[in-house]
Amino acid sequence: MDAVIRLDNLLLAMAMAALGLGTQVGAIRQAGLKPILLAGTLFAFLTVGGYGINRLVMLVL
Repeated sequence: MDAVIRLDNLLLAMAMAALGLGTQVGAIRQAGLKPILLAGTLFAFLTVGGYGINRLVMLVL
């Protein structure tokens, strides 16, 4: 089972790296500040929300 988890982590890292390599800085600049602020807000919301859900689940279990 440990090998499956390691393979899963490797494949996820490869997929995320591929997405990052396809990103063009010019396209991000052209999009403007609002989409970047939205992305930052969503990142913070998902991080804090995910942490909160994990804490809640750990308390219940």
